[in-house]
Amino acid sequence: MTGETGDDGGYRVDASMWFFDSVLGHSKIPLGLDWEDLVKVVLICADADGEISEAERNFCIRLAAVGNAPKEVYDFCKTYDGKASDLKVVKKFLKKNPEHKHAVLYFAMRCCLADGDYDDYERAKVNLIGKSMGITDDVILGIEDLIMREDLLRTERLKLLNPERPTDMFIASPPQSAPTPEMSALSI
Repeated sequence: MTGETGDDGGYRVDASMWFFDSVLGHSKIPLGLDWEDLVKVVLICADADGEISEAERNFCIRLAAVGNAPKEVYDFCKTYDGKASDLKVVKKFLKKNPEHKHAVLYFAMRCCLADGDYDDYERAKVNLIGKSMGITDDVILGIEDLIMREDLLRTERLKLLNPERPTDMFIASPPQSAPTPEMSALSI
């Protein structure tokens, strides 16, 4: 399902344009982006540790909202269990949206980290899905490193803009260890 324009006076579209420009560098909302498959891939990664936490689910719901996904996809995010056949979902997404494979991996990592715990199972699932989309290890690690640096910068920004708040509220999630060989052997 692709995004909607709606009859809201354009504010949803403007919000989405800001989001896509600031996060992905797109000057327009990507047309034809299959939101349902995108959120499935993201939530499959979040479920790799056996559960989709409230923070992970909220990340995906808000991603759908700010991305101007159809209402059905927004609602779908609230209940999807992440248990679909990974490879089928990834192949379907990749067939329709090959230009967004790096973005979906970025969003999957962000979602997994939303609860503050990007564990070995989630990391292994993200790596396997990335590789199945043809993304190299160097790029996967580069996206992961980018997210960690973004979190550190966010912490600094929040400290500067909110000096009256306790600083422990802004601590970025620390990088986790790399997946072990047995974690890398997990199949998608």
